[in-house]
Amino acid sequence: MASNVQPAATYRPIPIARRIYGFGSVFGKTLRDSRRAILLVGVLVGLLLIGVSLTIVSEFNTVQSRKDLAAVVAAVPPILAGLAGKPVNVETLGGYLQYKYGTFFPIVASLWSILALGGTLAAEARRGSLEFVAAAPISRRRLAIEKVSGHVVAMAIAVACIFVSLVIVGRTASSLPGDEIPVEAAAGYALWFGLVALAAGSVAFALAGFIGRGAAMGVAGAIMFGETIDLYVVIGTAMVIGGVALVNSRLGERKIFGRKPASSAAGAEGEPAG
Repeated sequence: MASNVQPAATYRPIPIARRIYGFGSVFGKTLRDSRRAILLVGVLVGLLLIGVSLTIVSEFNTVQSRKDLAAVVAAVPPILAGLAGKPVNVETLGGYLQYKYGTFFPIVASLWSILALGGTLAAEARRGSLEFVAAAPISRRRLAIEKVSGHVVAMAIAVACIFVSLVIVGRTASSLPGDEIPVEAAAGYALWFGLVALAAGSVAFALAGFIGRGAAMGVAGAIMFGETIDLYVVIGTAMVIGGVALVNSRLGERKIFGRKPASSAAGAEGEPAG
């Protein structure tokens, strides 16, 4: 009599390449999902730094033009400075880059970090893929650690792109004395660039589990921009949320934030099936 017993299925180990980048691990999937953000924050910002630097050295290519530029910057009132930093040696290439763009580009990276870390688990739950990820034989702690580690590595790649672009600027766009950007200065700015972004994202990641994704992103954004949250802002926000809830619910005829009123839910349960 022939036996119908089938041989046990053998599972091939997941390749290392897919564990690092791909669907072989939570870390690899997070890094793969960040590929567009890496291109935007790292490559695009790096190209912008190179393009802006070449424009500066071509427009202000004399010592007198640099002195005039410094005088114009010094005459700008602080209230009109906007996101510009403190003017220090703006007559040099590195000083002007730090003054004009040094504090703006980290805000772009901070927004990415806030959106990524503030909704790292909520976005998976919204897409319906978190159930498949959580079904794997890994703990919740490891799931969160691999998610954060994937974003940190993605940010490190972006930081490396910024560093390389600044080194290129220092070697090719130095037309006047003082325009040289040392390697250690480029490394210092790139490291500060990444740490500022990760600090903002860590606030959103830490608060998302307690106050929700949207509120956590709002708090992290307020801290990032250095705004002071006073009583009027809190009252105004509460009034806006209350108004949206009132309009959305139509005094109980519709859902409030996706939930049916208790009366309509009870009535639906008591109705006989058609």
